[in-house]
Amino acid sequence: MSRDTERESTHDCVESDRPHDTDDIVRTLGKSGLVVFLGTFLELGISLVAKLMVAQQLVPASYGEVTVGLTVLLVTSIVSQLGFDTGIPRNVPRYEGADRRGVLVSAFQLNLFVSLALAGLIFVSASLVADLLGNPALVPVLRVVAFGVPAMPLMRLAISSTQSVGRSVPKVIVQNLLHPLTRIAFVSAVVLLGATPVTVAAAYVATNWIGAIAALYFLVRYTTVLNTDLGWTPKHREMLVFSLPLMATTGLVFILGNTDTLMIQYLRGSADVGVYDIGYTIAQTLSFGLASLGYLFLPNISDLHAADEWEQITHLYKLVTKWVVFVTIPPFLLLSYFPTPLITHTFGAEYAGGAPYLVILATSYFTMAVTGPNQRTLSAFGDTRVILYVNTFAAALNITLNYFLLTTIGTVGAAIASAISLVVVHLLYCYQLYTSYDISPFSWAVAKPVGAFLFIATCIYAVVRMTVGQPSILGRMVLVALAGVVYVVAILALGGLEEDDVMLVQSAEQSLGVDLEPFKRVARWFM
Repeated sequence: MSRDTERESTHDCVESDRPHDTDDIVRTLGKSGLVVFLGTFLELGISLVAKLMVAQQLVPASYGEVTVGLTVLLVTSIVSQLGFDTGIPRNVPRYEGADRRGVLVSAFQLNLFVSLALAGLIFVSASLVADLLGNPALVPVLRVVAFGVPAMPLMRLAISSTQSVGRSVPKVIVQNLLHPLTRIAFVSAVVLLGATPVTVAAAYVATNWIGAIAALYFLVRYTTVLNTDLGWTPKHREMLVFSLPLMATTGLVFILGNTDTLMIQYLRGSADVGVYDIGYTIAQTLSFGLASLGYLFLPNISDLHAADEWEQITHLYKLVTKWVVFVTIPPFLLLSYFPTPLITHTFGAEYAGGAPYLVILATSYFTMAVTGPNQRTLSAFGDTRVILYVNTFAAALNITLNYFLLTTIGTVGAAIASAISLVVVHLLYCYQLYTSYDISPFSWAVAKPVGAFLFIATCIYAVVRMTVGQPSILGRMVLVALAGVVYVVAILALGGLEEDDVMLVQSAEQSLGVDLEPFKRVARWFM
């Protein structure tokens, strides 16, 4: 829908013809979204530092063993969530009283049963899995990992439960602060005592249990899960009907996100896994914008969908997508233009081979940002089967491409296969949203400033490389500063800011307790 209407901005308020409830959602996204954004950024930064410490302590082969162990921990944790991390925030707002409590109790009962079963399976079959991956040294790592399988689902489902009642602070405190901070504390202790793959895995497992216990505290505090006076209506069937496709999807998402790691281990060895994981880990930081700004998007869109507010859904989708793109562009260009120096000056020269993987994977994560919160939107609409079908196709594509490209062009083929698969998933999501609901992430408020900035920044970089070559650290700092100025001017001069953006800024001011009037005064010159 067109947003090129005349608008009048003031310091105190912004007039809008939209329903007040939609304005309230925008203000909520501004207040809570900023908190979650800062928390997510900090979480990813701390997690990156933890991996940096481990990578510097271990040789690439040993770091690869840690990566494989943590990959197994991740997939079992995700599968045991049964898709309830999406099902809870989607369904809780639609119920009250005993029915609402029934959603929570049913979800945690099912999750606990599955996670304990998977933990036992990993512990018992550790030798078999290690033999299949061609590395017997993985056996003790996998057995340590088994003890951590139930922790991550507990933490994530507890946080999703507080998300469903509009609470964003527990996520920031537990997932964005406590969890990564305790991780880096435990990893630091392990490094000081002499890190091994087993002790590093144990540090991650202990961290997950601390996060789970803290999340359960907020679950009890902010929800009715233990309020026995309400009683509870079993919702096992309803939750499974909605979430089983998501559970299958999570398994397929694992294939999309981790086939490369396990196939590299099988075909190329742990050393290649370690180098590849560095590029993959850094590229993943580009997801912070979508992860944070889309956090409160799901329950709000679910409410609007229940009320058939399609115009407002489309408007909010474009708004969230715009800000996801705006915050993702700068780090994307930084990673794309200077991958080798970034890896060499942080993880070390022995991991410099991860630079091409970083560029390839960063491109796919940027594409994911441009398409917006499409999976969350489809989940809010109840289209979980579509998500399942899309991921089934993409998983098959990923396995095929990984095997073919790994055996022909080496580890870089795994990066290409994973990037193609991730792009295909999100393009198909967008296709479904557009053809079924006429929802598109595209808007001129994004296309014009971003297009102009990318063109100018690329031209500047090309001229520098052709005349000076690879710039020094000081030169790179100058280029980044120049690009920042060009970026801000492009957004302000080419219609990147609209009336909702002023509302978001005002909400952010209230959340932070600071006065951003000087910045708003400059912005008004262009609006």
